[in-house]
Amino acid sequence: MSSRPERTRRTRRSRLAFLLLGVCLPLAAMEGVLRALDVAAPRMDTLRLPGHDGGPGQTRWDPKMYYSLRPGERLFDRYAINGRGYRGPDVPQLKPPGTLRLAATGDSSTFGLGVADEETWPARTGAILTALLSGLTAVDVVNAGVPGYSTEHNRRQLARDLLPLQPDVVAVCPTGANDTVRRGPVRDREVLTRSAGPAGYVSRVRLLRVLGFTGLDDVLNPPRGDRRDWVRRVELHEFEENLRSMGDLCREAGLPFVLVSTPPCEMPGHPAPDELLQCEAAVAAAARAGVGLLADARPAFDQQAPLDLFSDGTHFRPVGQAAIAQAVVASLVEQPVLTVAAPRQAFLNAWSRSRREGVAPHLAALLHGDRPPLFVTLLAALQSEGIDERIARGDPALPAELREHDPLLGRRRGPYGSGALRLAAAAAERAGQPAEAAERLAQAEEVERCVRPEDPLLARLGGVAALPQLTPIELAVARALSAFDAAAGALPWQRDARVPAARQALLSGDPAGALHLLDQALRLAPDQQDARYERVLALRRLGRGAEAEVELQAAIDLDPQAPLALFAQGWQHLAAGERGQAEAQFRVAIAADPTLARARAMLARLLIDRGELDEAETELHIAAMLINDPVDVRPLLAEIAAARRTSGSGPPQDG
Repeated sequence: MSSRPERTRRTRRSRLAFLLLGVCLPLAAMEGVLRALDVAAPRMDTLRLPGHDGGPGQTRWDPKMYYSLRPGERLFDRYAINGRGYRGPDVPQLKPPGTLRLAATGDSSTFGLGVADEETWPARTGAILTALLSGLTAVDVVNAGVPGYSTEHNRRQLARDLLPLQPDVVAVCPTGANDTVRRGPVRDREVLTRSAGPAGYVSRVRLLRVLGFTGLDDVLNPPRGDRRDWVRRVELHEFEENLRSMGDLCREAGLPFVLVSTPPCEMPGHPAPDELLQCEAAVAAAARAGVGLLADARPAFDQQAPLDLFSDGTHFRPVGQAAIAQAVVASLVEQPVLTVAAPRQAFLNAWSRSRREGVAPHLAALLHGDRPPLFVTLLAALQSEGIDERIARGDPALPAELREHDPLLGRRRGPYGSGALRLAAAAAERAGQPAEAAERLAQAEEVERCVRPEDPLLARLGGVAALPQLTPIELAVARALSAFDAAAGALPWQRDARVPAARQALLSGDPAGALHLLDQALRLAPDQQDARYERVLALRRLGRGAEAEVELQAAIDLDPQAPLALFAQGWQHLAAGERGQAEAQFRVAIAADPTLARARAMLARLLIDRGELDEAETELHIAAMLINDPVDVRPLLAEIAAARRTSGSGPPQDG
């Protein structure tokens, strides 16, 4: 039998427990109500598109990172986030046997804002490695780039999340754009440290937020006022420290660590801050100090126009993404870091170096020994009898990669090929046809003037000076390598610099100047669908409607299932007064390419006219975020605001 003091103590404990329960249950219920009503949401949980229909946002609180992408969401209505909170297909925690795993990290440029899943540099790197190592190993890729992350995030992310995935290679692309931003009075290092402490947890309790305890909010979103004391998110010395720390982590794990170096954008209106230039230097300095392998994409960037590389001064277009992937692969294949590739090392070295030195010095390695099966197949086909005529007629017995990507005759060889033109000029010269030779040479020079990078085939052949000494086997090997690279995604689609210049002229109110540039580009390569679309706009704005309709149909006929063609068909329905069909067609175009902002803007136009203002506003806000297809949506947003006050609407406009 228990004593009276013991019974008294038990009674007191029971009363205290009931008291705590009586306090905690109502508080928990209030917290639940606030969450259900989405009241006082913490800032790290509130990344959602304007017009978001409630529920959780696209990010969630992460004590180590402050925020991470929410698994299973679709970011900006386009980018599917996998179960790990990253872009791309899911990868298992345990690496499958016989698999080479690449873990890539960075910011929104690595995530790939503005490009398709297969166009991000991690995905392209994986595709090239898959082609090169076919028959030796499988390859999978973890694209851990997250919009808004700095190198402070990347360092912590590598230690906590990426190394446990057992990668064979780690690569980081530190653009410095986030690191050098002056956001408030506290640097990222302190923010992330506090996020893992009590302040981070307080930031998530909505009841405390209602009562005014907001944790980290004032740190990340300080009051608008005097910004003279604001600091960079990551100071320059911390930037280099973070790179060194990542290199040390990889060295301790016995992994190759690849640092990607890209130059800052030099687009008009986007001057590169001095801090970004210093970040670029810090990457190179860290690599020179032995922190990791340097994947230097700067030479490839130097060959391109900024409009082809950058969409908005920060994020890379597909051409820039491909240049980074090529640099990463080159840094790996020329170093003894991929042990699985040892049987094929001679070919890998020759493949990489022949881009700079031509195939002639590397013929032995390219013709003998262990080589990728696809390259062997392409080369054998190119040495068969009557190959050019068979490619030209699309012989189905030939490898699909050759029919599609042969640099001389393939269907997808692209609108340009100065190498093919120069070869044709040399052949005409040998055949005693000087007029034909001069015409082809003039076309080649026009291509090289308007499309900056050297033609890949020409580079493989050793440049213009090597053409007179060209042998049939060198030509076959160069063609096989170019088709192999194109099939693997290592060759970006080249475009005439006059097409984006014409787009800019249209936006600046100069349709006549745009038309002149587009006519020049289409004379050289008539099958450019985007150029024909821009020409439709130029003709319409010059009042030449009949010609515009003919040009619109020509643009559609090039590839009726292409997203631009689907959008153009919506235009045709609209011009015929078939508004219902036009709306349906714009939705089809958006489904085919969710980044087609102009289709979203036209859909919003129709929705506004029908009074569906909420959906229209959502479409316009999404369009405003799609940096690869910029559309000025401000007039339509202003119209929505006015329509909510009155009931006005406006006539349809051009896309």
